[in-house]
Amino acid sequence: MGADDLLANVIDELHLSIPAQQDPHMSQHKDHAHKKLRSCLQQQSSNLTVTVALRLTLYTKHSSEKNVSTVDVQTLAQNDLSIHDVTLGLQELVREGLLDWKGEEIVCLTSAQLKRLTRFYKEE
Repeated sequence: MGADDLLANVIDELHLSIPAQQDPHMSQHKDHAHKKLRSCLQQQSSNLTVTVALRLTLYTKHSSEKNVSTVDVQTLAQNDLSIHDVTLGLQELVREGLLDWKGEEIVCLTSAQLKRLTRFYKEE
């Protein structure tokens, strides 16, 4: 179901009337809504890779002297994820080509890798 169909269904169900003139910024509103929806779905995802990727975008710290971003594996493991779970998620991100990681305690990301992860997994 597309955004237009969803909007039409909501309008029908709530018996709303909309003005004949469309908002000139409708495409911006749709883009924003899609980003929010993607973010909500990712946050509720039980997919381990998505959860680990989101945490990478949230917890990495940029180091200006090395021009990389780093985070330790322990930081990625929270109450609901074990170190083993984080390791599995990181290994899947490596298989997908989004990350270079070989089991170290510290995960290092280049700015390009972080940018790519952020593009797909960043919370809004």
